[in-house]
Amino acid sequence: ELLSRELEQASAQLVQADDSYQRELLDDSAPRRERDEATASLIESVVELREVLTGVYGTTVLEPAGLTQVTPRESVQLSRYVAQILTALPKVTLPPPRVKGAQVDIKATVADLTQRRTRLDDAVAVVARETREAQAAMSVRDEAQSHLDDVYTQVSTVLSGLLRLAGKPDLADRVRPTIARRADKPEAPAPTPAGP
Repeated sequence: ELLSRELEQASAQLVQADDSYQRELLDDSAPRRERDEATASLIESVVELREVLTGVYGTTVLEPAGLTQVTPRESVQLSRYVAQILTALPKVTLPPPRVKGAQVDIKATVADLTQRRTRLDDAVAVVARETREAQAAMSVRDEAQSHLDDVYTQVSTVLSGLLRLAGKPDLADRVRPTIARRADKPEAPAPTPAGP
């Protein structure tokens, strides 16, 4: 009964830890979707800004406006790139427009880019937090798995020894002193039974 109780308790801890880990993974999808949508929105705005500035003022205005490279697709790199644009854009001296009467409202453009970048940064921060929480939950689950493995090995070794002492070697041989471990963790060698 004591051996069974130890196994049940270790198994229950693993089930609880695994449930927590699975719940943690499930609540990651919404933050990741928000990050991806914010990234796409900001990319679209930067690409559109490049096209508008080029159409109205020509390509010579792109470098002074901070548009010095192809728009990054990765969220953190994109945010840094937009920070560079937001620093340069308010200081740019715009040449006369190529189309008479056309102009770009730099102040409104900076406000829009700032808002979109803030949304992206907030989403990236939430995803990073969720990733840390998932890693912590996975660590707890792995510890619970390791504990169950150890308890099972110890219990089966004790049970096998007791059966041999009781003169039941056939039953003792049927008790396996180790259990299959996770694929990412090598199986420990079976302990050698002590002699009489």
